[in-house]
Amino acid sequence: MPSQEFGDYLFNLQEGRLFHRSEPVTLSQKEFQVALLLFRNLARPLSRAHIIETVWKHLADIPTRTLDTHVSAIRIKLDLRPQNGYRIVPIYGYGYRLERLEVPAA
Repeated sequence: MPSQEFGDYLFNLQEGRLFHRSEPVTLSQKEFQVALLLFRNLARPLSRAHIIETVWKHLADIPTRTLDTHVSAIRIKLDLRPQNGYRIVPIYGYGYRLERLEVPAA
């Protein structure tokens, strides 16, 4: 099974499924693609235009809120919070960046 792993996140590329700590996470196809793009470009700022062109292909004229809604859903479903070692940072007037954070040992 072709897959890519990022810490506790495993992307099954063949089936378009994501697992977090071996538990399946229910994502739409577009949410999966946006999440994979963010993880593949960890710590790199991605422009809104690049994300939209990469994920939606020919539908580059999607409403602005569509991308924001997908990013918000990914943040919630993947539990991308600082205490879990990741955060999605909005870059005003540009796009988004996924950051890996140091989590203090408990």
